[in-house]
Amino acid sequence: MAQKNEIFKKWYFWVIIVLGIAVIGNLNQNKDDTKENDIAQNESVSFDQVGYYKNEENYLRYKTFYINTSITIDRNNISDELLLLIEEHGSKQMHTDDAVTASFYYINKEDVPDITLMTAQQSNDIAHENNPLVTVWIMPNNDVNVFINPLSEEQTEKMTDEQELNYIKGIYASDIYLSLEERGFKTERKQMTSYDDKIIQYWICSYETSAYKYEVYIYGYAPEKIYNIESTVIKYYQDQDIISLANDFLGFMATTPYEESNPEEAKEWIQDNISKNNTITINGVTFEMFGETNPNARILEIRIDK
Repeated sequence: MAQKNEIFKKWYFWVIIVLGIAVIGNLNQNKDDTKENDIAQNESVSFDQVGYYKNEENYLRYKTFYINTSITIDRNNISDELLLLIEEHGSKQMHTDDAVTASFYYINKEDVPDITLMTAQQSNDIAHENNPLVTVWIMPNNDVNVFINPLSEEQTEKMTDEQELNYIKGIYASDIYLSLEERGFKTERKQMTSYDDKIIQYWICSYETSAYKYEVYIYGYAPEKIYNIESTVIKYYQDQDIISLANDFLGFMATTPYEESNPEEAKEWIQDNISKNNTITINGVTFEMFGETNPNARILEIRIDK
């Protein structure tokens, strides 16, 4: 037994062991370095600008970008790293106080619209319709809002053909939430699937103080296909004047423009029905007031009846 253990006392045994450990360590280090280099290479992302719309009169800027990368991007599972890169890039775009700057980011190069020579409405329409992956909005107060559009091709195919969708013509989600954000509202965008397997996008706009809360839900099949706008006013104190709060805010929401809208008629109807449960249809769009349900709240629903 003693003879067998003699080898552990030989110097060359330990030299071989140490050299072996060193070789293995170098191999592992090379693997780690290769892995890090592969990650660094795979995560290389650039943003190629295609279009730029600028309107000094309306303080509006739209920019469109192609996400140039070798990474395979899953619309339904955008990595936090990529989202952070896009947010950082979008938040650094040229911005002027009191202006709105919107940057649209697309996966497919052929989808990126050149909006340079378009009108504001055309730019807004095509930028949304071409299904951007992410949009980054810089508001007049320099707040940055990021909206993700995780619609896969499979999900998009589930949507009913446009002629079968009933929505309020001439209303765009951005027209509503941008107007509200200029008044201090915060916007959150979400998505769900309806009972009949349609993809529903919706935006939650909210503004809250210690005395009251305003909240707006905007529902649509797409940003340009809005079918329901639900606005709520809630007061927190008994001595707060719910009538005044509701008249101001719901009266404002009732003037939301759409094709053949009548803002004056809608606002006057709100004032006459602020404490009633009542309904009116103005050029194909239904306005429904819930004014008797809760003494501390008022709800206005603007919708297209299906």
